[in-house]
Amino acid sequence: MLVKLKAIAATVWADVVDTYKRCKIILLAVGACIVYLEFNKIKEALLVSGEKKEMASDNKQDQALATKEKTENDAANVLVADANKLGQQSTTPVDPDWYEKDKK
Repeated sequence: MLVKLKAIAATVWADVVDTYKRCKIILLAVGACIVYLEFNKIKEALLVSGEKKEMASDNKQDQALATKEKTENDAANVLVADANKLGQQSTTPVDPDWYEKDKK
C-alpha cells in the first residue's frame, strides 16, 4: 500500500514538474497578476488605515482648538461684562470750578 502511494505521489510530482516546465511563463504571469491584485488591496487597506489615524488626530486637534476657543470666548465675555459694569456705575461729574478749588 505504501509503495503504491509513493508511486502515485512520484507520478503526480513528475506531472507537476513537467507542466511547470511547459507552462512556466503562463504560471508566472498568473502569479504576477494575483500578486498585483492583492497588492492593490493591501495598498488600499494601508491607505485607509493611515487616513483613519490622521482623521482621529485631526479630531483631537479640533477638540483642543474648540476648548481653547471656548475658554477665550468665556474670558472675553467676562471682560465685556466688566466693561458694562464700569459703564453703569454712577460717576460724579466734575464741578465746573474744579480749577479754583486748587487755588484756595
